[in-house]
Amino acid sequence: MVMIVIIDVCMNKMEHAIFINNLKDLKLIDKNKFKILYFGTEFCEKLIPKKEEINKIKEFCKKNNIKLILVTPYCTNFGLKEINKIIKILPKKTEIIFNDWGVLRIIKKSKHIPILGRLLIRIRRDPYINRENPNINLFRYSNLDNKDFQKFLLNNNITRVEIDNVKQGYSFNLNNNIKTSLYYPFVYISSGRKCIFANCDNIDNKDIVKLNGCNFECKKYTALSEEPYKIIWKGNTHFYINNKTPKSYSKWNIDRLVYIPKIPF
Repeated sequence: MVMIVIIDVCMNKMEHAIFINNLKDLKLIDKNKFKILYFGTEFCEKLIPKKEEINKIKEFCKKNNIKLILVTPYCTNFGLKEINKIIKILPKKTEIIFNDWGVLRIIKKSKHIPILGRLLIRIRRDPYINRENPNINLFRYSNLDNKDFQKFLLNNNITRVEIDNVKQGYSFNLNNNIKTSLYYPFVYISSGRKCIFANCDNIDNKDIVKLNGCNFECKKYTALSEEPYKIIWKGNTHFYINNKTPKSYSKWNIDRLVYIPKIPF
């Protein structure tokens, strides 16, 4: 399992959060530093936490005076049903990160607080982008540059957006009522329905990837590309690591840093 630690960005009034996917990783939480706990999954509805896990996380957060934020993935009808089950046992007005517009509808009905997930930020995520490229500004454009999109977010009571520490940075100028959370060090590149590790423990079918064949092999295996960028393949998703502190963070309304101690799966 890969674990990365980087130097924190020092900013006034900055919140520090830690993002884990497994109850076993509660031991990684520095209770003096992290007062916010992100728990859940972004990339696979089969990894949505069960009620028992949510109850244990709630107990931990209450005992240690830590704020709980639920993270949810893109979903089929199966995933929407699973999310419906667990949000009913969350504390009132819990912040919930959604990476699927269908999940937003559930959050609004439940009267919890919606946060736009990083998977719904449309920007070039290629680790091969060269910051010295004369056309670098074209790669910094995202849907957050669109004022109508910002207005849509505010009209739906979405006042926080999750962003990756992409190499090229961003060009947006956000409404002051919208704050951002910066994830580090794992940058999300792409994801899909097909998991390359599914069914890989079955030697008889080693050359076959089954869309519905899942024994949670993603929790066991990780693939890593060669130099220079070391793209990480975990389950159905690709990542790269960016340890560099962004130079323009003050322009991005960042008031929360989200540390991911392990590959987010």
